[in-house]
Amino acid sequence: MAGIGIVGAGISGLTLALRLQQLGVDATLYAEGDADAMRSGRLPNTVSRMGHTLARERELGIGHYRDPGCLMGSARLSIKGDPPLEFVGRISEPFHAVDFRHSGCKNRIAFRG
Repeated sequence: MAGIGIVGAGISGLTLALRLQQLGVDATLYAEGDADAMRSGRLPNTVSRMGHTLARERELGIGHYRDPGCLMGSARLSIKGDPPLEFVGRISEPFHAVDFRHSGCKNRIAFRG
């Protein structure tokens, strides 16, 4: 096999790269910048991960961000307009929200910008 190129260092790209790395598959992760540039940049989004994703992260050995302050039991969606709308969804199993710019995932992968 010649190897696999993964475009994008979001949660999907990082998870795929780490799993392929565990399986011994040659893979290259392509991102806009290196880990330091991403950490110092603006927050592109906040990723919420539910139970099955948290379990997968534990299997990958990347469960470094277990701050209880990041566990959420509900999500609120607000839509500006006339009239404004707001919805609240309560989740039976808490989910975890994290700023991936500061996660340990990106330190474990070699980036090519």
